Formats: sequence, C-alpha cells, structure tokens
Amino acid sequence: MSGIMEKTSMCRPFSNGCKARFLKRDREGVASTVGTIMALLVFLTLMGMFINSYVPEWMKENEQEHMNQVMNQFGEMKGRVDNMIVSASITGESRFNMYQAFDLGSDGVPLFAAPTAGLMTYTPRDAGDISQTLLFTPDDEDEVNETSGGMLEFYAPNRYYVKQWVTYENGAILVRQEDGQAMRAIPNLQLERLDDAGNWSLTITQVDLMGTNGTLAGLTTVGANIDLLYLDQREYDLDENEAVRLVIRTNNAEAWFTYLYSYLENETQYDSYTIAAGDGWVDLTLNNINELDYFRAYVEVKVVL
Repeated sequence: MSGIMEKTSMCRPFSNGCKARFLKRDREGVASTVGTIMALLVFLTLMGMFINSYVPEWMKENEQEHMNQVMNQFGEMKGRVDNMIVSASITGESRFNMYQAFDLGSDGVPLFAAPTAGLMTYTPRDAGDISQTLLFTPDDEDEVNETSGGMLEFYAPNRYYVKQWVTYENGAILVRQEDGQAMRAIPNLQLERLDDAGNWSLTITQVDLMGTNGTLAGLTTVGANIDLLYLDQREYDLDENEAVRLVIRTNNAEAWFTYLYSYLENETQYDSYTIAAGDGWVDLTLNNINELDYFRAYVEVKVVL
C-alpha cells in the first residue's frame, strides 16, 4: 500500500450541503411541471372555446342547411305530384309513377357532436284525422260532399337550430315550429271573377293520399314512391244563392287560416266570404260561386329505405 490517503467527502443525510443540492434538483423538476401544466391549461382553454362556441355554431349551420334541403325535397315532391295531375288532365292517362328521396339526418361534427336524426311519418286518409271536406249543391242536384285527406310529415328534433315539422297535405307544404306556422307552398285553389255582377268561378284540387301508414327514423336517406292512381275531373254549375263550404282538419290550422285570409283579402277583389278557425280546424264559406271546376287526385305513397 502506497501510504497516500484519499480524502472522500461524505455528506451526512439532512446536512446543509445535501439540502442545498436537493433543493437545486427540486427547482428544475418544479419548473418542468409548471410548464407542462401551463401548456395543458392553454390547450384546455382553446378546446373549451372550440366546444362551447364553434361547435354549436357549426351544428346550427348543419341543421339549418339540412332543413333547407328537406324543404327543397318536399317542394320537388309537390312539383312531381302537380305535374302528374296536369299530365293526367291533358292526356287522360292517370297511371304515372315518380320517386322522391328525403334525407332524414343532418351532419354532425366529427369527434365532438353527433348527427341529428329525423323522423318521417306517412299517414294516409283512412289512418288519421287530416282531411279537407268540400260541400256544395249544384243546380237541380243533391248536395255534393267530397272529403280527401292524408299527410306526409317530417319532424326534425334539432338540438341547435329550431325544432320543425314539415308537412305535405292537401296539395300544400306547411312548416310548423313551437312559436308559429307558415305555408311554404300553396294549394291549388283559385278564384276568378266572371262578370261585373259579382259572379265568380272556383277551381280547386283535392289530393287524396292513399296507401299504408308508416314511420321511419334515423340518419339515412329514404325514398317515396308516388303513384297517381286516378284523377277525377268535374265541372259544376251552381245557383247564385248557393255557397261552397270548405272544412279543413289539420295540425296547421294557423297557417291555413293565414294563407286563405291573405289570399282572399289581398289577391282578389272577392269579399263575399266568411272564415273561422280553431284548434285543428278551419271553416271557409264562399258565396256567389256560379262555376266550380273540381279535380280530385288519388295518390298512393310508399315510403321505403
């Protein structure tokens, strides 16, 4: 052994030297932890702003665009039915078939918001209380009582945009929501003055929806097979003292009343009428109608996936 002594510095636990060394190492760990927490807080803040502000606006736009799309699809369906009626009245052939697609669900936001599903309900005339009754008495004939009915309705339980019901009934398209109703496409009902003596003609088309009732819900696209089974056309002469009465049973009584009243008041000079409405019904009486052109379309609708 060489006799050279090595002096080793030993640090006793909890001595001042060891404590200073430990504190230095702790400061480095705390700074790293604080930086990580601050980064997480910034990320969570941005994520919260995205979820609470941007996602609801994005979903609202998606649901609004979907409702506009559904409205266009209902308009296309009405146009197809009207075209079939016109073709049948010209050609005398009533066997026409059309197809219309409907998108039930709106888009979602990936990872953040699920899509919004919709509900399509078809109710033919014999399965519900949606109807339109036309009452009048032609010259030297018994009273005529014609009742049509049925509806195709789409319900959108929107979570960000307003909840809406879109309905096709009696040749019209109506929109209903919790704070009001409106008619988006008008039915075929037209008044025309015949002479200066106050005599008028009325043209009206009743659309009878037939088939089997059914309901489909989800996010997919469904289709409606539309068949014009038969078109009934008649012309009537009425005595000047006779009246034509139209009674409508509907879930959209406010929209029907608003449209009929506005049409009679603003688009014609006809003032010999009475109109009343209540919860689920509208009652309209037209006087001084001398000629009545009556059309009734029997339409079968099958809603399929």
